[in-house]
Amino acid sequence: MQQMVKALEKLWIQLKSATKECITASDIDVSAIDFDKPYDEAKMEDSYRDTSGKSRAQPPAGTRVLCTVAIGLKRTVIKPVEGKGPEKQEDIMIKPKVALESVLRDINDIAPDKLRSPSRV
Repeated sequence: MQQMVKALEKLWIQLKSATKECITASDIDVSAIDFDKPYDEAKMEDSYRDTSGKSRAQPPAGTRVLCTVAIGLKRTVIKPVEGKGPEKQEDIMIKPKVALESVLRDINDIAPDKLRSPSRV
């Protein structure tokens, strides 16, 4: 229970600092990434990327999102543009964290015997 409270506290602090950055005439919305969207490091964070130092390489081009594992925050502002009408601009305050489809292949590579159904004796 204590770990859950600490995790909520950490998220609350992130939300509080993100919303204090500059909220003037803007909307703040939660952000999630749809299944099967291409991975874009500018808009999302790979939650299961190997950060042990062995491989910090980006996922290969065309890698798809499996699911969102933690929501993000985005701020939407309407800005006037000279010679045109107002333009909508979205700024990412906290990137949503995602699991990529490659996670399923990695799990199968690590422990293929554990994923197979047990054989009957």
